Amino acid sequence: MIKNYNHFGSLASGYSFVGTTNEHFQGQSFNIDRSYQYLEGYYKYLSISSDSMKILFQSWSDDERTSYNNYFFQPTEKWTYFAFPLSYTQTDLTPNKASLTAWSSNILPTHLNSELYLDNLKLVTKPNTTASSQSELPQQINLYPNPCKYYLQVPISTTYSQIIPLNSLVQQFELILDDGRADVSHLPNGVYTLYLYSSGSLKYYSRFIKL
Repeated sequence: MIKNYNHFGSLASGYSFVGTTNEHFQGQSFNIDRSYQYLEGYYKYLSISSDSMKILFQSWSDDERTSYNNYFFQPTEKWTYFAFPLSYTQTDLTPNKASLTAWSSNILPTHLNSELYLDNLKLVTKPNTTASSQSELPQQINLYPNPCKYYLQVPISTTYSQIIPLNSLVQQFELILDDGRADVSHLPNGVYTLYLYSSGSLKYYSRFIKL
């Protein structure tokens, strides 16, 4: 269980590392290879506020970062299955170390009693078919034109609450959708992974190339 706490009179997010060795990565790390495509497990998140919790998955090839994946969860009192896709932004490098960090709130905690419970966390090649049939998993979508230079079409009908593009250097940029089209002219050239969230949950993801 991970929960917010009182830090010298101010609310702070509780956090926990998952790993076996202490290195100069963020917290503890463990061995990994690119065959793992999903992070799956069960969670419940007890919060009487509009707070959300977060899991961060990172991987490295020696000292160079190869992925940076943030996943957000909304409050639920029931144990809930999740399976999130892992995005490796450096396609020419093979990851050999990874870390998982979980927080009981995202950005600023809003209530002392927010509690996060996690169980049976696994890195897998594909989601558990029995559990995933009872849950809505993130969907990969086709973006076009791809590669793109000025605009990118994002064919979704769901109202989104957050859109996050990450490039291969793990830099995050602002992107705004207007009637399914995003202006990408301000983005530096490179390979990006796009994450779209709705009601705090990851709904869609895809990769595109900016020229």
